[in-house]
Amino acid sequence: MHNKAVKFAILLAFLLVTSAMMLVPTPVEAQGLLTQASEPLSPDQVPAGTFMVKTEAFLSVRPTKLGLGQTFLVNFWITPPLHRYRKLTGYKVTMVKPSGKTETVTMDSYYADATAWFEWIADEAGTWKIKFEFPGGYFTKANLTGSLGEPAIIERGACYYEPASTDWMEIEVIEGYTALSWPESPLPTDYWGRPIPPEQREWWSIGGHYPWRGPADSEYTPNWKTLWNKLYPNTNIYYSPDYAFVPWVQAPGSAHVVWKRQGALSGIIGGELGRLALTTGGGSPSIIFMGRCYQSVTKVVADGSVKSVWQCYDLRTGEIYWERTGVSAPSLIEYEFGAEPIPGAEAWVSVTVSLLYIGGGRLIKYDPWNGNVRGNYSISPLTTGYYYKNGYCLTVQDLGEAAGEQRYRLINWTTLGTSSKLSGRVVGNITWPWNIQPFSMGTTITYAPGTSLIGNLRIDFEANIAYNLEAWVHNPYTGTHYGINVSAVDLKTGQLLWRKEVKDFFP
Repeated sequence: MHNKAVKFAILLAFLLVTSAMMLVPTPVEAQGLLTQASEPLSPDQVPAGTFMVKTEAFLSVRPTKLGLGQTFLVNFWITPPLHRYRKLTGYKVTMVKPSGKTETVTMDSYYADATAWFEWIADEAGTWKIKFEFPGGYFTKANLTGSLGEPAIIERGACYYEPASTDWMEIEVIEGYTALSWPESPLPTDYWGRPIPPEQREWWSIGGHYPWRGPADSEYTPNWKTLWNKLYPNTNIYYSPDYAFVPWVQAPGSAHVVWKRQGALSGIIGGELGRLALTTGGGSPSIIFMGRCYQSVTKVVADGSVKSVWQCYDLRTGEIYWERTGVSAPSLIEYEFGAEPIPGAEAWVSVTVSLLYIGGGRLIKYDPWNGNVRGNYSISPLTTGYYYKNGYCLTVQDLGEAAGEQRYRLINWTTLGTSSKLSGRVVGNITWPWNIQPFSMGTTITYAPGTSLIGNLRIDFEANIAYNLEAWVHNPYTGTHYGINVSAVDLKTGQLLWRKEVKDFFP
């Protein structure tokens, strides 16, 4: 079969080297805060007059009896704790395996609570010995971001946290033994509904939403890579409207009617029109989130007028929860994660879900529970944006002919936050060669003798390259096309990477 289209794919190969033996978390660094890390000093090096803090070290390893190849969790900390924006450095955990081989893990504590942790795979059967040591930590006098009940900036004096260590702790690794964990919840094979109980943790992989914008590699998605490669092998983790692909959901093996509701006149008209029939589509929701559908329909309202109504209804029953008029209906979903109480305290992070409308120079956020407006913000001078991943948009801005080579700009901006001005949302602004919005078609105009400018901007977010099918090449006598001009641009810099003519586009 002859190809009648040309696929332009840019493959980015990369090697990810990981340790097969452990998972060591990296404490999150505070952004835009005044923080301080301790300096490793022995007691005899501490400046005279420094306030001395006596410490006690603690170590917890669970489980203490496990099977060969299973993972154990190591938690360790000292008391007393620290100021909210101070952390200790130089923590060391030593593990002696049954063979006598020694493994050492060194890392910093988290801020404030002076804790740290890691996971390790038990790769030898027998008795393991584990010990935690803290070498001591010196803090110079410093200004820090204030904690609860403190001024915005506060001065804290010099102090020294004295060294401490634990005794050796033993765990038993037994070949053929399995330490039981929280039992997995098998995925349902029959009809299921919402809400999904938090105890059924494995169900996250079928509880997805629409539309999906990804990317798939979320820090909140456990073991996403293993499951992604199993369910969707050789599939890009970034969203593209060309894919018609929605991950993390299930579909039935055959079509079936869940519920029905007539939305328009349809079927055989009858009478003198004989077998002529009206056929209409039933419409579809623009958003499906946690078992709820959000869709705009045209209805006769209470005062007898015909209006566009934004409604929310149950996916499985069709029950309408609420309806609203006069709404710029959203078509996107945003997940915004709150700030950690202290850097590294991910378990306390909250998430706010909003339904987004982007258009007409406005960014509007709606509460998915009741449809209330959560925020209405100007994005002027932009009018719209291509929502390419959660919380981020791309827009091509035209500054006019007077701007010369700087006329077109690719603006990378965020929907996150509450900034009332676009300037507070822009995260990138580069010179751009085309006045075409991402994943859209340009206007067909004369480009050069024998060509027509079409403009068809596509983006490969995995390779960070945008490419444009910028001109058909055609025969001026027959008017038929026989090729196409294609160019590629670096998505981060806006620099032209290559331009080429493909002459065998149409065989």
